[in-house]
Parts: sequence; C-alpha cells; structure tokens
Amino acid sequence: MKIAVSTYSLGRWRHDRKRSLEQTIDQIASMGVQGVEFAGIDGGDRRAPTRRAEALRRKCERAGLDVAGYCVGAELYGARSRQRSAVNALKRHVDVAVALGAR
Repeated sequence: MKIAVSTYSLGRWRHDRKRSLEQTIDQIASMGVQGVEFAGIDGGDRRAPTRRAEALRRKCERAGLDVAGYCVGAELYGARSRQRSAVNALKRHVDVAVALGAR
C-alpha cells in the first residue's frame, strides 16, 4: 500500500510559514511517503489551470511522488442554473486532475 499526504493537511503549515505549493510538495516528499493529494491548486495563472497542474505534476515527478488525487468542493444543491454552473466548474477540474496525472 502506498501512503499519500494531502496538501490540505499542511494548510496551517503553509499559511503560518508563507510556503508555496511547490515548497509543500518538497515537504511532503521529505516525509518519506509515496504520494500527494492536491486539495486545489493555488498560484499561477488562474486562466490556465491545466498549465499550472502540468508544472506541479513535473515537480511531483522530480520529488518522486505519485499524484494520488485531486480534491475540490462543489455545491450541487440549489437552483438548476447554479447546478449547471457547478457541473461546468467540475468539468474544468477534471481537466486539471488529468493534467496533474491523478490516479
């Protein structure tokens, strides 16, 4: 069994120490685990999230980490127009997960 750590678990560490997501990947790799789960991908050009995801995937590869998953929230309860909007956002997140190489 492979063990992965979520970036969510290091949220306080990142905030308190003003660390980037790239520095978080290095920290997770130093823990001796085999993978990382991304809880969102901050930073980079928000108009090109797949480009950011590809860069993070390469960083993980260099650090020897598999990308175990990509976790995002979605509010699917409510009016149809809000649901449609949420589903469209989720579709964009699927593209990000693919670019990350999430398994």
